Amino acid sequence: MRGRLCGREPPAIHLTRVKLALMTQRLVPWPHAGPVVVQEGQAETEQLHLIDAWQHLATVSAGECDVPLDELARSASARRRGFEIDEYRILARALRDTRLRVRPLTA
Repeated sequence: MRGRLCGREPPAIHLTRVKLALMTQRLVPWPHAGPVVVQEGQAETEQLHLIDAWQHLATVSAGECDVPLDELARSASARRRGFEIDEYRILARALRDTRLRVRPLTA
């Protein structure tokens, strides 16, 4: 058994071990200036996902949305939930996929 509390490890080594373990849990800051639209699918099956600050705000089918996307994003942002680590991990992995079309939401 290692650890500072049981006296078997110097404080500096224990702190280094803790920092190394926590580095795998470090969150990446939201890489965009604001909300983005992620386009998925082709033509009639295309869906638009509104994402901001690692939160999925809404999904709409392309061509079937009567509300402008920026207005939809504002109303969805008003209903934000707390941060969810699983959602962050899914979105962080998905946004690295170069096959997805990601574009800033323009006002």
